[in-house]
Amino acid sequence: MLIDKIFLRFQYRLSMLSFPRPQAGLIFSVFLGSLLFLQLPLSFIAFEMGLPNRSLMLSVRAFTMLASIFIVATCRPFRLKPWLVAIFFFWGFYVIRLLLDIGFLGVHLLVPAWELLAWGIGSSLLPALAVYSISARTDSSLNPLGLIGMGVASLAFSLCSFLLNYNPFSMRFMLHDLNPITTGHAGASLFLISVASLCCPSAGKQNPQRSWLVYSGILLGILITIYSATRSAFATALLGLIFASFFAFGAKSGKIILLITSLVFGLLLLASRKLGVNDGLVHRLYTFGQDSSELDRIKFMVNGFKYWLEQPLLGVGFRTHQLMNDLIPDLPRYYPHNFLIESLMLGGLVLGGLFLLFAIITASTAFRLLEISPSDLWVVLLWLQSFVYVMVSGHLGNVPFFWFSSAVICGRYEALWVREVRPR
Repeated sequence: MLIDKIFLRFQYRLSMLSFPRPQAGLIFSVFLGSLLFLQLPLSFIAFEMGLPNRSLMLSVRAFTMLASIFIVATCRPFRLKPWLVAIFFFWGFYVIRLLLDIGFLGVHLLVPAWELLAWGIGSSLLPALAVYSISARTDSSLNPLGLIGMGVASLAFSLCSFLLNYNPFSMRFMLHDLNPITTGHAGASLFLISVASLCCPSAGKQNPQRSWLVYSGILLGILITIYSATRSAFATALLGLIFASFFAFGAKSGKIILLITSLVFGLLLLASRKLGVNDGLVHRLYTFGQDSSELDRIKFMVNGFKYWLEQPLLGVGFRTHQLMNDLIPDLPRYYPHNFLIESLMLGGLVLGGLFLLFAIITASTAFRLLEISPSDLWVVLLWLQSFVYVMVSGHLGNVPFFWFSSAVICGRYEALWVREVRPR
């Protein structure tokens, strides 16, 4: 294809600055670790220094965008695989629909258009391409210990800062400008990566002397997940633990470790009930389907689906903002808290179909990845976590986790397919 040739030629010229392949693993760990865990310590630093958290996060997003552009530019050229085609068409249609709605139809947005573009392109698409570019260059023995180390350091710092400034028995693990959903899923990510590293022989045997780091990641991940009282994070951590149990590969030690982890998980959950934290996890699990926030989200999703049915082919576009906002005037929201429903509302069957195609490609690639590299279990667990996350929270641009976790899967499979599958 002509477009494919032009894309390859353009990227080849940019790749003259390419970094050596041995450095790709280190760059991958640092970049992905920053995307997963860096928001928490930065938010607490901003809190301690009295800085506006929003301004700091915007600066971080801008730096992430520039770093992503540099990484994509300096990686070797890659071909437009189905996953890349799906994500390009998805965000391309999103941008076109946004520009048409505000430029020709005069649709009123609840947030500035530049902010939506910054979230969608700068914080989601470009980091995903960067992660894909790096992971496609990493060798077959990628070890998640670097990610675990960054996670332990970031979450330990954040937890200490919280305990020094707040009464841990009176509130969830959060700040005024830091959502407990964000903290909960950061903890769940650390937990899942650490558990997976114990289940997979190759990941666990490479650095047996550093096993303490993995155990620290498990314990700290559980603590943060439970302390945040985020039900979706707890659900993904629990499902990931169950899923990982099937990948102990018959190893007696692996089964024992998983059993101990499950017991610790349960004990900490029971202990949280006794601490008396207001709106704690046990209380939120017990009142599932009853609290107002959950009922509001269900209302957003159900009505969002109804609005899509009014214009199924192309959707209602960015009138979504006003429609969602009018549902509950006292709780202004401009998205239905579900990526699929939001895609259907914004772009009908076209954008919704592209989202489903993207998810299906990623899921099928995940299964193929586990077949050729079981040690990449942690990659698959991260994506499963992110998929559950975006089905119940956030809007298309403000959960980059989903897009770059998908990129890790497809990039890792691309790297291993080139080296192990295709030669056969």
